[in-house]
Amino acid sequence: MDFPLGEDFKPKEPYTSRLRKILEEYPDGSQILREILQNSDDAQSTEQIFILDFNKYPSNKLFKPQLNRYQGPALISKNTAIFEEDDFKSLLNLADSKKRKKFDKIGVMGIGFNSIYHITDSPSFITGNKYVILDPHERHFNGGIQFDFVRQKLAEGFPDQFAPFKKILRCNRPFKEPFKGTIFRYPLRDSTDSDISNKVYKPKEILDMFRKFYEHESINCLLFLKYIECISFYVLRKGADEPELLYKIRLENADQVRKQRCLISESIAAMMNSTNSKELVTSYVASFYRQKGDIKEPNSEWLILNYLDDLLDTKKNFSKIDLYKFIPNVGLAVPLKDFKNVIGRLFCFLPLPIYMPFPVSVHGYFAVSTNRRSLWSPIENEDLADDALARIKAKWNQYLFENVLPKAWVKFLHELPHKVPNIQSDDLYKFWPIVKEGGTSGNIGIFCKDFLQNVTNCLNIEDRVFKGPFCDNWLSLSDGYLEDEKLFNFNISKIIANIGFPVISTLYPIIRVLKNSKHQESLKF
Repeated sequence: MDFPLGEDFKPKEPYTSRLRKILEEYPDGSQILREILQNSDDAQSTEQIFILDFNKYPSNKLFKPQLNRYQGPALISKNTAIFEEDDFKSLLNLADSKKRKKFDKIGVMGIGFNSIYHITDSPSFITGNKYVILDPHERHFNGGIQFDFVRQKLAEGFPDQFAPFKKILRCNRPFKEPFKGTIFRYPLRDSTDSDISNKVYKPKEILDMFRKFYEHESINCLLFLKYIECISFYVLRKGADEPELLYKIRLENADQVRKQRCLISESIAAMMNSTNSKELVTSYVASFYRQKGDIKEPNSEWLILNYLDDLLDTKKNFSKIDLYKFIPNVGLAVPLKDFKNVIGRLFCFLPLPIYMPFPVSVHGYFAVSTNRRSLWSPIENEDLADDALARIKAKWNQYLFENVLPKAWVKFLHELPHKVPNIQSDDLYKFWPIVKEGGTSGNIGIFCKDFLQNVTNCLNIEDRVFKGPFCDNWLSLSDGYLEDEKLFNFNISKIIANIGFPVISTLYPIIRVLKNSKHQESLKF
């Protein structure tokens, strides 16, 4: 008997409908800029430029007359990297990415990228010799179209199609040779006639996005990136030939710290396949500056440490780190001046909307929600099976906080005598993860509960990470005496410190966890 004829019966969800659902998770606002920045860093670009273009361009010679709706004001994103083949493929996948399997990449090109549809209906871009138009509504093309604009000499036959890129390219032979970088153009949505979003975006809202990024993110966004060294914001006013600088954030000593910033990222792939067991540490002082128009602000110096734990040890605890992209890579950063009012942030390369209960900012290759707004935590998966992915992700985050970050923090403390040799005792312990009572809320409190205890357990008794009240020498638990909190007398401590007795001046929260640590039998008072 022949197979019977029937009718197709399968979901036919429009491209635009899926995008609309993605936008429900990805927040509007400066998060869009962070997603673009993340993709540029993954592409190993050293510079990210944002331009708000106010101009309306001619529409006489376009591929199709109907494309004139995209010739108005737009957000421009420009970087120094050329698209790779996997990047093109990832843009075609709404819910997956070729970057998932690349251990040197932060994000997922094709997922976070879609947050740009908050402001536009049809992005286009030039990279190398390619010109691509994305058309999710399928109004003009079947979802999108790609050209070789150099070989096809498209700018000669359709000059108005490429006019919005001409002032941005800034090269001697525009469109006649491949562009050494990538320029994305996002025409601002000017009509509610959209199946993706009914929000109309005005240029002033992009300006506000730029301002908020500069005021609230700026230097934070450069702390743990691997390649981006400068972020600039410009405006191209109507009729202007040159963009006008609004804001700039730059890593000023990039030449000195460039290798350290990307060392771990460029080593991970080889180390994943190696049988040698080792850890990797980089630390440096980074000098950043911010500029608003022509006014440059004073430099801000940060002590930054990046740490990669032993991958073989990690595989013993998480056998599928390759599958889940679980990399024991963490980092710490703190400004070296004016940190009295500093509040640390939580990072997964870029800042998350989560604050730490101490001044030091913490980075980790955490398992974050798709929209990068939160960490997977034990509270959220109590009723799940042991092998459920959500539970595994929560366990991974716990592993980073309990096993990897404490090791990194000890190495961070080791760096203080070398990077900040003249630090005062009062300031030294602000570099320790001391959580104030009632200082944590939400899920981060779960992860930080025993953090200080775990750090002290990772200390060796010979680690010289303490100081006396009036002593320039760095002390360890083996050669110093702690102040007994019950018998503490400041005048006595001052007298015996002045005659050279090695008194360790530290805070009581540290003394308390030391008494409960593996060093409790070795402590001297």
